[in-house]
Amino acid sequence: MTMTISPSPFTGIIETQKYPHARTQRTSFFQKLLDCFNVVAGAVPFFLGSRTRHAGIFDYLTFGIPLLLLKLYADTNSPFLSLPLGIISFLLIIPRAVFGGVVTVLFSPLIAAVHGISLLLTNKKTHTDALQVRGKRWLVENDTYDTTDISKGLTLGEYMQQRGISGGVEALDVRLCKTGDKAFELRFIQGRYEDDRSDDEIVQDAFTVPINTTKKGYLTDADDTQNNNLHALFTLNMAGAVKAIEEYKDDTEKEALLLRVNPHM
Repeated sequence: MTMTISPSPFTGIIETQKYPHARTQRTSFFQKLLDCFNVVAGAVPFFLGSRTRHAGIFDYLTFGIPLLLLKLYADTNSPFLSLPLGIISFLLIIPRAVFGGVVTVLFSPLIAAVHGISLLLTNKKTHTDALQVRGKRWLVENDTYDTTDISKGLTLGEYMQQRGISGGVEALDVRLCKTGDKAFELRFIQGRYEDDRSDDEIVQDAFTVPINTTKKGYLTDADDTQNNNLHALFTLNMAGAVKAIEEYKDDTEKEALLLRVNPHM
């Protein structure tokens, strides 16, 4: 499978058009350090912490040669080319990592200042509310969804705790699936963007939040708490929920879904 790499080092920082600062507001100081590292070194195989593979400043300073060799290694089907390309690519990972680490350390005071400002500007309640979004889960033993009233059901935070998911929401990904007329589901899963399981397989491990595109609807018109919690989750783009909506293939339905990003519109 061809490895797709974005040419912009900042691809992983600006996640959505609707909330371009969501990642800065959402992430920990450590994650911001990792994001800086990825901007400098590039988010490529062998490195973690980014949902999108992208070039780094290192690749521009080296005229893209290490990245080209790495891409050739990832895309080749030849066993004769695979070994030498793999060895060379692995050796070039060392200067990439050293350069990224040194620059990250040098910029760490600035990153700490940005993190401090983000804490001051982001209401702590927003993080808390986002984890209070309620959803449902698949009961494997009954081969169906949990029939508990969703307004009293499991929260996203409880789901993560029950599943022992470490790394917070950064360990989650989301799938947007259409389930009926004006009816969709956000399926939160543990894993990374390259998860190639089908929707039918995903649903059995997912925390599922139903969402519709009626003007006022979410669960019921009166369910302001769930609407507000959902808005908090969108504001922080948790698990890439807003990004999944922005990338939805049908423009009309996407526009209707984006209206749900702000329940007060």
